[in-house]
Amino acid sequence: MSTQNLEKLPLVPESLHPNANFDRHILRAEFDDTAAYHPALIKTILDKERHVRAVHKPNCGACGSKIYHVEQWDCPAARFLSQRITALIKHVCDIPRVLVDLSWANVYRKGDYCMPHSHVRSQLGVVYMLDEGEPADREKDPIGGRLCFVDPRIAASCPEGEGRMTQPLITNMRPGSVVVFPSSFIHCVPPYTGKKPRITLSWDITDKIMPGSPIEGSQGRLNPTA
Repeated sequence: MSTQNLEKLPLVPESLHPNANFDRHILRAEFDDTAAYHPALIKTILDKERHVRAVHKPNCGACGSKIYHVEQWDCPAARFLSQRITALIKHVCDIPRVLVDLSWANVYRKGDYCMPHSHVRSQLGVVYMLDEGEPADREKDPIGGRLCFVDPRIAASCPEGEGRMTQPLITNMRPGSVVVFPSSFIHCVPPYTGKKPRITLSWDITDKIMPGSPIEGSQGRLNPTA
C-alpha cells in the first residue's frame, strides 16, 4: 500500500474497543485493517533481521533478534504503526504526555524465549503482534511463544493468596492484537517452538524525557541492532 493510502487509515478506528479482560491494569485491543500495512512491515523486519543475525548471534533468552527505533526506519508502514500506537495510548491512558523512550521489533526463531523482566525507564509497555509464526499445538504446548505476565500484583495470577504468584496470566494474541500494561509488571515469553518466525513490536512509553541510553543496561544490550 502506498504512503498516501496509509494516510487515509484512521489511527484509532471507531470500531476499536480496548478492554481490560486480563486484568484491570492491562488493556487489549484488536486492529482489523492490518492487511494494509503488515506485509510491508514483515518484509522490512525480516530484511533487517538477516543483517542482525549475520553480524551478531542472538541470545536465545533475550527475545531473539531485536531491531530498534521502529519510527526511524525507512518504511512507511513502520512509521504509520508507530503513530497508531502513540494515538492509541493518548486515547486510552491518562498520562500528561506520550513519549516513546524506546521502540523495537523482536523476531523469535525456534528456541528463542524472553526471560522474566520488567522495564525501569517507562510507565507503560506496549506489545503488538505482527506475525504469530507457526501456530502451536496448544494441547501439548499451552504457553510456548505467548506473552505471559508472572507478577504477584496481578490478582488473576494469585488464586492461592494475595501476593503469591502461582500461575501465569497468558495472553492469546493474534496479528493486529496490542496489549498495554504497566512497565513494572513482570512479563516473559516461554520458548517458541515454531519453524516460521514469530514477530512482535514493542514500545516503552513515558511522559518525560529520560537521561542516558534506553538500550544500555537493558536486555537490548545482549542483541546489537541493525
